[in-house]
Amino acid sequence: MEYIVYNLTNMTYASNSKITVDKYCNGFSVVNIGASNMQVNGVPLAPPVAPGLQGEAVSFGGNIGELYDGRIEISFTGAVGLCIVTQKIYVPNIKK
Repeated sequence: MEYIVYNLTNMTYASNSKITVDKYCNGFSVVNIGASNMQVNGVPLAPPVAPGLQGEAVSFGGNIGELYDGRIEISFTGAVGLCIVTQKIYVPNIKK
């Protein structure tokens, strides 16, 4: 059996951002961990209901072999915005 190798990148953001999508990105997820409401590509995510918890999350996933060629734009509607963006990226030319 042959497998496609991938890795994950995690970045934390605290302000409105247009995030660079890795050229081998297959999909990404965003978790709201701040105290403000936020949006990811227009999708609203609520903050945690209590300190120490995570807020709402959303995932944009691709099928096997697909590459994401879109945008990742985040915006916050409050004073304390914070989120984690995880991109799933293929490792090129490596198969196991």
